Amino acid sequence: MKIRLNIILFGWLLVLPALAFGEFKNGLHLTTMMGCSVSGPSPLTIKFQDQPQQTLSARYKNRCFEDSHWWAFRLENWNNRTGIGFELIHHKIYLANTTDLVESFSVSDGYNLLFLNFAKQIEQTNYRVGVGVVLGHMDVTIKGRDRFIRKGFKGHYLTGPAFQLNVERILWESDRHFVSLDSKFTAAYAEIPISSNPNELAIAPDYAVHFSLALGSKPIQHKDPTFKDRMLYMAPMVYPITVGTVIGTGLLPNE
Repeated sequence: MKIRLNIILFGWLLVLPALAFGEFKNGLHLTTMMGCSVSGPSPLTIKFQDQPQQTLSARYKNRCFEDSHWWAFRLENWNNRTGIGFELIHHKIYLANTTDLVESFSVSDGYNLLFLNFAKQIEQTNYRVGVGVVLGHMDVTIKGRDRFIRKGFKGHYLTGPAFQLNVERILWESDRHFVSLDSKFTAAYAEIPISSNPNELAIAPDYAVHFSLALGSKPIQHKDPTFKDRMLYMAPMVYPITVGTVIGTGLLPNE
């Protein structure tokens, strides 16, 4: 029911009349987002060296506002209503239906999604298609073994492909900044180690919808001749940090 509701909301955004919208001006647009994701059921396969592999229909919790919150960053160059740029989504998955063997399983320092986006503004809506990769960080406990986790960047693995569809609506804008409602559907495939043995892997595809409130800066802001105003171009970077401080989370997990 929860997944169905989010799909309905995603469709609602496709037909929602714009409250206020102006053409994205030529140049670099910087955006950060705060929101939440919901993953659908997907097959999870865990390959062991010393015992048969285990396959199950995984149900995930996303815990968007626990430990480290969901956030996203986007930098795009727009020209004549088309754009191209990069986007990083800090997505997380936690296995809800653990087993006697798999006592805990999460990709929670990030099932991070890095995309190259191609964007188009059609009438009142920004549409994006993104292709990219998963940068995943495992945290798993197998019965009879120590917890497997490596902190920091060395614990992240560049793994399988990812794809997204994105719809954005502007809610408010000035000459220099804007606030938008952003929705995404992502599909990704990841093979991530579950131990120091490179032959032991978790194959964990993920399908999710994401909804967020975005804060962005327009090109004119970083072209301003005064240093103070140029620095205000970076204002969106403060947004997820400030919200995280208020709700008691951080950009990355604490443990």
